[in-house]
Amino acid sequence: MKQYKKLLAVFAAAIMLAICFAGCSGASTSAARDTVYNSSSQYAPMEEYAPMPAATSPVTSNDMGFDYAAGEATSVTAGDIYAGRKIIRNYDISLNTDKFDENMDYIKAKVSELGGYVLSSNLYGSKPEAYGDAGRNIELTIRIPAEKAGEFVSGVETLGQINYVRDYTDDITDEYYDTDTRLAVLQEQLERLRAIMVETDNLADVIALEDRISEVMLQIETLTGTLKRYDALIDYTTVSLYINERNAITGPAATKTTADRISEGFTDTLNGVGVFFVNFFVWFVSSLPIIVIAAIVVVIIVVIVRVATKKRSKKKAEVKEESKP
Repeated sequence: MKQYKKLLAVFAAAIMLAICFAGCSGASTSAARDTVYNSSSQYAPMEEYAPMPAATSPVTSNDMGFDYAAGEATSVTAGDIYAGRKIIRNYDISLNTDKFDENMDYIKAKVSELGGYVLSSNLYGSKPEAYGDAGRNIELTIRIPAEKAGEFVSGVETLGQINYVRDYTDDITDEYYDTDTRLAVLQEQLERLRAIMVETDNLADVIALEDRISEVMLQIETLTGTLKRYDALIDYTTVSLYINERNAITGPAATKTTADRISEGFTDTLNGVGVFFVNFFVWFVSSLPIIVIAAIVVVIIVVIVRVATKKRSKKKAEVKEESKP
């Protein structure tokens, strides 16, 4: 019986050591996981950007809008200040909706009404048929005349829950007018080259002039294409629209009786107990090498203690024998 008790004590001690090792390992893993989470949490969630309102308030300045003849400052609107600027404007909009089909019909009609067009469309997922089904997602790239883009965006913002609206612009005034100036210079150069070619009789000069004219014409075509692309980007605003369907199908509103609640509670308890034993079994099997090692360590410690105790007892006995008269 004593041997069984000793074996049970050794086994219990081994399990306690294994739990300590596993706990230390789990704590270090958890700490590492927390560190990773905290390091990523330093990045704040992206804020929603509302579209930039059209500036219509008057602005006065000594440099702009000052009537020197009258000696008074005149009212100048932001539209006057930015007149002649070449601005490319774009929007990114993301929203959730439970009226996917209705919203798509609205967008198609609105784009057609405003004179825009859909540049690309990518649809993912399928229409939900039952409660819990995932919905559809669509990515749209839409081009709207710049002067009507604000109206379109305002309408889209009423379609569902807005995740974000980003409005960003790119001022390409310098690039645009630099390209336009270079194009004008090349066109003048082309006219001069053609005039010189008419007056030239030397064959070598004619060949050289033809080569130069071809080069200039190629540059003119390139710059003309660049200006057309700029005009297209300026005249039409690009709206990147992301619509996520949220399931509008709700489950039946069931009324639970006391017996149903007791039955559910009993079932949950049994499931919890089952999960506990399954988790314990998994832990036990996965920790078996640690348990074996811990058991060996405990056995060695017990043997050492017992041997030391016997030696001490034997030595005390010998001392007593020697001390007897």
